[in-house]
Amino acid sequence: MSRTGRVRDRMRPGAVAVAWHDSAEAALTRMRDAGVDAIPVINDQRVIGLLERDAALACGRGGNWLGSVRVASLMRRGVFVCRADDALRRALATMDRLEVDQLAVLDDAGRVVGVIGRDGDDDPMRRLVPAFYGAY
Repeated sequence: MSRTGRVRDRMRPGAVAVAWHDSAEAALTRMRDAGVDAIPVINDQRVIGLLERDAALACGRGGNWLGSVRVASLMRRGVFVCRADDALRRALATMDRLEVDQLAVLDDAGRVVGVIGRDGDDDPMRRLVPAFYGAY
């Protein structure tokens, strides 16, 4: 992710989110359709958490039928958001602080209008590991 510019210039537009009471199966389907690895969780149009694909898949591998597992039981609780007008460097700093690779993007009214994730090639942390091992 470039450190210059605004979130609105790099976000994936669309109100991609799931409700806390949705099933993990429905959330995985929505993630797959949107091409994301994590999805914001909302309650009354406000972001209350983030569901990561790995958490849902691990639950399924544990023998659980994902149609009966609620998103609320798997999500990371917290406000994983940024604003469309935020600087990209601020969004990256927020991802680093919260230890996530994606944030919900909110409009001025607090509604989800998109998502922004780390870009693999431009993210300095993703370049660090191959550079480290390449030095040995």
